[in-house]
Amino acid sequence: MKYNEKIKFKPDQLEYDLQMKKRHNWWWLLLLLLIPLILWLLSRCDGIVVTPPEDFNDTIDIPVDPAVFHHPVQVMLTWHNYDDLDLHVKEPNGFEIYHRKKTDAETLGHLNFDRNVSVITDHPKEHISWPKTDKMLPGEYFVFVRNYKERSDSINDYQVDVIYDDTVYRFDLHEEITEMNTVGIVKFSWDPNAGLTILQTRVTPQTLTRSETGL
Repeated sequence: MKYNEKIKFKPDQLEYDLQMKKRHNWWWLLLLLLIPLILWLLSRCDGIVVTPPEDFNDTIDIPVDPAVFHHPVQVMLTWHNYDDLDLHVKEPNGFEIYHRKKTDAETLGHLNFDRNVSVITDHPKEHISWPKTDKMLPGEYFVFVRNYKERSDSINDYQVDVIYDDTVYRFDLHEEITEMNTVGIVKFSWDPNAGLTILQTRVTPQTLTRSETGL
């Protein structure tokens, strides 16, 4: 190597290179910030499904107290595709329990978990329960299901269980609920002396015991 060679220094070129480097760094930063937004938008598009791992447990994203499955009165929705179905129960006082109003402070009715919102599975469940019957209001309770987000082309085979003590009223439905539409399932009454009585139904339920259903 020859040490006596002259090094040509161009201040203008150096300044230009530094400016270009800063611009490139800015675009990379902007791209990194946009990636989460792009992924979120893609996940909400029709036909885009986040497939869960084989060992996925649909209660893993939100901790659930196992005691809710022993409450005296429960309503549970089960379905078998990637749609975001929502369980709603309208109480005698007009309060509607669902994902935006999870708890009625008067009756203690509570939505215990809401599925297929961000963590998506093909075996989802939603569950509303009342831990104390002495807090429940006498009158009529209306159970219905709403398809908040349609992601699948298959028919919505879904099941609603109304559980009172050891009795399970099981409603099996085989019909499509299109996006943002609502289907009424069952109307039941609650009376402190008579307990829970089924009033009106969309389909005839099976009357089972908890041991028969495994609930």
